[in-house]
Amino acid sequence: MSNLLISPHCDDESLFCAFTLCREAADIQVVVVFDGHIQAARGEAVTWPERRAETERALWELGVKKDPIFLGYSDNAVSLLAIDNHMGHLSTTLKPGDTVYFPWQEPGGHEQHNLIGSICESNFGRWEGVLMKHYLTYTRHGKSTGGKEVIPEPDWIILKLRALACYKSQITVANCREHFMRGLHEYYA
Repeated sequence: MSNLLISPHCDDESLFCAFTLCREAADIQVVVVFDGHIQAARGEAVTWPERRAETERALWELGVKKDPIFLGYSDNAVSLLAIDNHMGHLSTTLKPGDTVYFPWQEPGGHEQHNLIGSICESNFGRWEGVLMKHYLTYTRHGKSTGGKEVIPEPDWIILKLRALACYKSQITVANCREHFMRGLHEYYA
């Protein structure tokens, strides 16, 4: 394996870690945990295959060389044991010197982001020599601030905007669009 970036949903990798993905593009594997079943259940015209295709296009825009791994868990019927087992298996593929990026568990944070952060912490934290980096996502009150800002190369800003524009299914949904219209800042806890 190589470096891992764990993204709870299709789009979190581009919203919160685009600059990291640009920097690590040649040697990072993106793993997406949940497929977007909740939106379809709410009657919004988006399917999980569309969400996956958008993620593939976004990662291509960011220059990521490896195809994403989609674990395919439903975000409206969370299977904690299955996700924990999957992360446990992924953790065994890492070697000393590898880095794994996953969501920081934030007070008032997104419930599924915090859940994945907790599962990753318990699985990846037991391997000596593996560097764990927590990225900030958003809370109920908006995008997180604080932590250490990721300073982008100038071209990465353009690439992030191009990646975000791949998520047409999300930009057309009012309660999702706001996340795509916020600032370009990215932070590590």
